[in-house]
Amino acid sequence: MCHKTSIIILSYNTLEMLQLCIASIREYTEAGTYEIIVVENASKDGSAEWLKEQGDLRCIYNEENQGFPKGCNQGLKIAEGTEILLLNSDTIVTKDWLSNLRRALYSDPVVGAVSCVTNYCSNNQQIEVSYRGMEEMQAFAADYNKSNPASWEKKTTLVGFCYLFKREVFDKVGFLDEQFSPGNFEDDDYSLRILQQGWDLLLCHDTFIHHFGHASFSKGYGDQEAAEKARRSNALIERNAALFLKKWHVPERYKFMAAEEVRRLLQSRAGADEAVHKRCLPSEKKIAVLLRDSHTGQHEVCLEALKNVKWPDGYEVEVFTIDAQKPYAAQVNEVLADTDAKVKIYINDDLFLVHAQAIEELLKIFQDESIGMVGFLGSASLPVSGSLMDSPYKYGAVYVPTEEDFSEMRFGTAVQAAADVRYILPSFFATQWDIPWDESYEKQYYAVLAYCRAFEEEGHRIVVPLPENIWCAYQVKNISFDASEADQKKFFTRYYTYLDGTESKESSTLYACGEGSKIPSWQEFSFPEGIAVGRETHICKTALCRLVRPNFAGKPRIIVGDYCEIGIGSTLAAVNCIELENAVSVAENVHIKDYVLDESGVGISTADRELLTEKGGIHVERGVRIEENVLIRGAVRIGRGSIVRAGSCVQQDIPPYCIAEGSPAHIVKAFSPRAGKWLPVTGDKALRRLLSEREKTPPLLTYAFITYNRSRYLKKSLRCVLQQIGNDELTEILVSDNASTDDTRAFVEEMRKTYKNLRYHCNEENVGTEANIHTAVRKSRGEYVLVAGDDDYFADGALLVLLTKLVQHRGAALFYLGQGDDALRVYEGRGPLEYLRQVSFFMTWITAVVLRRELYALLPEPRKYDYTRIPQVYLQMEILKRKEDFVVLHGNFFDEGTGDCQPDGYELGEIFIKNYFDLLQDVVDIPSEQLSKEKRWVMERLILPRCRKVKEEHINLTLDRLFDIVREYYGEEPYYPQIVESLESILRGVR
Repeated sequence: MCHKTSIIILSYNTLEMLQLCIASIREYTEAGTYEIIVVENASKDGSAEWLKEQGDLRCIYNEENQGFPKGCNQGLKIAEGTEILLLNSDTIVTKDWLSNLRRALYSDPVVGAVSCVTNYCSNNQQIEVSYRGMEEMQAFAADYNKSNPASWEKKTTLVGFCYLFKREVFDKVGFLDEQFSPGNFEDDDYSLRILQQGWDLLLCHDTFIHHFGHASFSKGYGDQEAAEKARRSNALIERNAALFLKKWHVPERYKFMAAEEVRRLLQSRAGADEAVHKRCLPSEKKIAVLLRDSHTGQHEVCLEALKNVKWPDGYEVEVFTIDAQKPYAAQVNEVLADTDAKVKIYINDDLFLVHAQAIEELLKIFQDESIGMVGFLGSASLPVSGSLMDSPYKYGAVYVPTEEDFSEMRFGTAVQAAADVRYILPSFFATQWDIPWDESYEKQYYAVLAYCRAFEEEGHRIVVPLPENIWCAYQVKNISFDASEADQKKFFTRYYTYLDGTESKESSTLYACGEGSKIPSWQEFSFPEGIAVGRETHICKTALCRLVRPNFAGKPRIIVGDYCEIGIGSTLAAVNCIELENAVSVAENVHIKDYVLDESGVGISTADRELLTEKGGIHVERGVRIEENVLIRGAVRIGRGSIVRAGSCVQQDIPPYCIAEGSPAHIVKAFSPRAGKWLPVTGDKALRRLLSEREKTPPLLTYAFITYNRSRYLKKSLRCVLQQIGNDELTEILVSDNASTDDTRAFVEEMRKTYKNLRYHCNEENVGTEANIHTAVRKSRGEYVLVAGDDDYFADGALLVLLTKLVQHRGAALFYLGQGDDALRVYEGRGPLEYLRQVSFFMTWITAVVLRRELYALLPEPRKYDYTRIPQVYLQMEILKRKEDFVVLHGNFFDEGTGDCQPDGYELGEIFIKNYFDLLQDVVDIPSEQLSKEKRWVMERLILPRCRKVKEEHINLTLDRLFDIVREYYGEEPYYPQIVESLESILRGVR
């Protein structure tokens, strides 16, 4: 076969390098084996004029810069070669470069694309070089470029500076995706498209060309222009990274996964390029039936019944067989990966459908998108035995065989569209949303129960219809389910940790009980199925919770939140609902009941008196403290942070942050945000005046999120904050959105319907992370502002601790939140140098910094150091120069999982050594001894550990210039040789 390579080069203001590039192609590539296509993107440096003088080039001249993907596509349209090469204009090719790459490309039919190594590149395509000029470079390359198949490496992606692929690959995969214009991630996208179609990508470690890379990035620009160019570049990278992940739904570390693993992921998932992978979204008009095969005769009856059902017009139906002899959940996950059907119907062959319209009625229920799962029979509670059939709260209907015919088994009081349940029987159910199954369960029964809990945790409803026409019938008299003792133990250990084996199998479990809670007397509770308890809550042995009436209807009537304490002899008795939010403290002998007894009767016993209730019940908000011997009754709401003093009788609402006492209870004190302390209250008029003042006083704290196209992180972090300070009038929660294109806006707007102190701001365009920090501060209303990343999660209660310390140390310029497992420690200091000693480089983590907003407003150039990517360091130093007081808090502020999203793409040494120390020394006069200590601290506590993580966890941080930067900033330090030795040891083998 006679090969001809179409080399496509984009030209934009790189005339000098373009000339070098084309000259090197002419010199080091065999004549007649290639064509050069140059797409000239409206350069202003004379490139077009020079190109027009070249007789051996095919050129396209654009009137404006089309960007990289569009420009390449223009070249692809006219390319005539048997293979196609995308080549950057800032490269210089070398001896045997193209013949080596072709040899690898055609070494196997399965190879689709190849690339080479260079001196400046990401994706482990960079090697160490020592040449000092182009002549030495060519000598180095001539010696290096020896074709060696043993040095070809399979990759999951190739960088597009030199990207060679076959004509047949282009014919199948198509053009570059122009949504990534003007550039970045189009090569990652093309790589995944090639992988998805079944071809391999090879990195040829036996072939080297020179790449100038970003050497000309700031050429011709002043500092401000370069900073602005960097800002726009960073914003573009963020935008395109988000587009890439939204398109492909791959793990962020996919580059470091095995190629075959990524290919399997791509080929089994819907969601890539519609032109290549048709299953971009679940098919609304497609149903997958997962039929469990356990008995040949039953299987045939079940299958025949499915054929006779009336399937909705226009729907495609596909049937998958689940082998009853193999692990159930693992088989189901394989089917979910293989189908793009939106609706999945799960059916066991011991049952068959008898109602022709069953599927139509099922789909009608799914028109309510809050419903995730529909079953034929389910329960609102789970007995200790684990058998749903033992529950008194079953719903649904089915026919069961008798000696002569079938009889109707119906649970529920009336025919209705659907009843909410917590669990469904596995014989027949359907879903319209996908959640991965837990494959640690081998058998079906508990795998399905665990799947129900997963749906509940995701916020999807589980329902069972009570239809007039029963949908299905069992084929066997003795109904049994596929379960095992190991699965049962696993399930109860996961969801019902408080059970100790002494309970009656017929009794119901609690509606919920969180991890770490202690409820020794739960078996004494009446109707425990209607009682939910959160995490780390302690209810004393002699304290009782009870539903006064047998009126559990699927939702808990007593809800006790996380970290609550209920003391000796206290009782909670509910007719409608009693809810205690998180961190509520109930002392000894407190009685809370959401009803009163009718007193209109004459001479009748208490048992004969009517219970008078109001719909709202009792709601005790977060952080309330109820002292001993208190009675709370009727429909009452007690606001967050309030205190009810001993011996009080509460029969009416108590506003937030108030102290009440007496019988009947009345407000004696209330917290004033303006005064920063609790003030006495004498009468209703004084209370109304103080509450009105609260409404007019700016929030004490604004918690401001900065986010861009990362709703999956924001949903977790925002909920974490809302559960602590949502609807707290002392705080404001702000989301500063950098023009996200995902569902960020919709999610936040939905949350705003519930939380009145949540605000949303969206930039008109992505202004970059650093600019969005300033936007968040400027848009805040709080006296203090904390700007947080969207993947940082505060421990429950931590923000209330922060609020308390803001009040106690009000006026301080800065607060820093240091993470620790010990009891809270507070350090007060003054001035930038002392702050540097106490906080060190940890000040680069913006989520841990709380600053006084009025001091930020005094800075003449707050964005002066945005180009460093750590402007927060500058802000802290400048603020402390204006007001010296600061407070460092050390405590358990952040939850595990904070920083979920791994850092990506930046140069470690440039930001945390060069930029950090340049910035510090620009704004603060640091004594040489302190500076030396800080350098050592940064190296030992940040750089070396982060380098280990880069190597061990394959984090995508650039280390290209690390040794040069270390030499520049540490070369005079006495411990410099040890640093180099440590870095070389850690990074050995990292390309």
